[in-house]
Amino acid sequence: MNFRMTLEILIILLYLAAMLAIGFIVQRRSGVETSKGYLVANRNVGPLLIGGTLFATFWGGGTLPGDAGERPIIW
Repeated sequence: MNFRMTLEILIILLYLAAMLAIGFIVQRRSGVETSKGYLVANRNVGPLLIGGTLFATFWGGGTLPGDAGERPIIW
């Protein structure tokens, strides 16, 4: 392994550790104690956030596969 690859792996590991730390800190501050509370956000979410989440799910679900029926097949 050269220095650049080692540096890249180190940056990725530091990023993952930071994300885990932020997740644990936010979880403790928010008071979510069970997986059910996590899944429903302790029922403290407003209609704007729910609408945005539904829109993002709809948009992502339609965008990810793409318009397969309308695209030409190139072998």
